Order: sequence, then C-alpha cells, then structure tokens
Amino acid sequence: MTDHQTIAIQILDKPEFLKEKQILIHIQRWYPSKQELQEKGEDLVLPEGSNILALKKELASRQTEIIEQHIAVARPFSYQLKNKNTLSSLLNWELDSETVIKDGDLILFKDVKDKEVEIEGHRPQDGPKEGPRSVEVGLKIHTVYDAEGREKFEALLNKNKENQSEEPAKESTQEKNNENQTAEPKETTQDTTVQNPNT
Repeated sequence: MTDHQTIAIQILDKPEFLKEKQILIHIQRWYPSKQELQEKGEDLVLPEGSNILALKKELASRQTEIIEQHIAVARPFSYQLKNKNTLSSLLNWELDSETVIKDGDLILFKDVKDKEVEIEGHRPQDGPKEGPRSVEVGLKIHTVYDAEGREKFEALLNKNKENQSEEPAKESTQEKNNENQTAEPKETTQDTTVQNPNT
C-alpha cells in the first residue's frame, strides 16, 4: 500500500468464500405490476464465463415462484435504479442467452408473466430500445500448438520462403540489365596512314 491510496471496504452479512475461477454479481428482483424493486438484493457466486442462460438456471433453482422459461434479466447501471419509473421503459429485458456475465455485474430479474404497468410518460419496453440485440463474441487465439493455428503458420512460412527465393532471381536480372546499359561500345579504328609513293 502507498500514501493517498483510496480503498473501498464492504461489510458482508456472512463470510465470503470466493474461489478461483468464480465471479461475484449482485441480483435484485423487479416486480412489474407493483413497479417495485426488491428492497435488498443479494450477492450470487457463479463460475467464471457464465452466460445469461446459466444465470437463469441458477435463479430458477434458488426460488420456486418463477420457472426458468419465465425469467427475464437486465443489466442496468446503478444510477438507473434511482428512478423506478424508467426501469420498465429503458432497460433491455431480452438479453441474448449467450451474453457473458462479468464480475461485479448488477442484474435485475423479473417474471415475464407479471405484466408491466404503463406509467404516464413511460411506456413499457418489450425489447431492446435501440437496434438489434448485441451479442458478445469471444476472441479465439490460434497458436502453433493447435491444428488450425499450425496450418496457418506453415502456410505463412511457405509464402515467406517463396518470396525470399524470388528476390535473388529478380536482383540477378536487374544486375544483368544494368551491366548491359553501362557497357561501353567498342571503338573501331581505321588506318588513315597515307604511304608516300616515292618511298
């Protein structure tokens, strides 16, 4: 630790047992017909790399009121929770099932059978507000140790060898052309000596 370093401290209700390759998220339930948010949410531990589908399965196993098929989830910003009237109109409750959940995410969930109450000036939203649903695509890195990566590496290596073999041939051709251009023409001398007929 150093001087002037800011540290955040959280007081837990119970001991935390977070293992390696696990993430911690915070979940709260939204009640659409009542326009109420669960007063106090809870922390949930999930395996690293879990997606929305895995989260729904976990939520369904933790309670009996909502089955997995009727669970909808959203990822709000914390400031959006201050105005509960906008939770139904601004949030995207149709996240793609393959969307990866990140450590520290705030997640709201609701029962889709519990219909949203339309508040004047705030129309409930059934899907994404802007454009199509976004899908987080994982990045795959190939190395020489896997089949596809090794194949691409060998193809690149062979291409480099071909380019290197072509360069000496081009250089020798260029040198030969330069020699022909710089070669001086041979001079022919003609004997112009006139012999004296008297000698």
